[in-house]
Amino acid sequence: MKFVKKMLATLVACAMAMTLLTACGGASNDKGNPMLDAMNEIFKSSGSEIVLEHSPELDKVVQEVAQVEKQLEANEIDRMQYAIKIAALTENLELFKSELSTDAACAAEVAQEILKSGKKLSEAAYGTVGDYVLVICR
Repeated sequence: MKFVKKMLATLVACAMAMTLLTACGGASNDKGNPMLDAMNEIFKSSGSEIVLEHSPELDKVVQEVAQVEKQLEANEIDRMQYAIKIAALTENLELFKSELSTDAACAAEVAQEILKSGKKLSEAAYGTVGDYVLVICR
């Protein structure tokens, strides 16, 4: 178990280092998704076949979840209504949350959770919701 933890820590450190270098010396890519790119690098370096593609449809779900979160914070809905709305929005989707402060750290945390889940996911979107980063996949 110790070996696995050390190996995961090394993998995460390598992925984070690679994400730092991805912005060096080149034209900007307006369509880039740095967090998804970092997660895909982690999957690739771990030998996983998972490749997450950006999904505009899931972007809308992230925005809707953020809106429901705001309603809860403003006391416009109670916790039961919140739970019902979130369940309806995210049915058949996988949600991952990270409260880490950088995209690279969030990407590493979420990628590890996806790898642990063993699920073959192919689409994703992410965004800041309140004080955390939400990644929605399918």
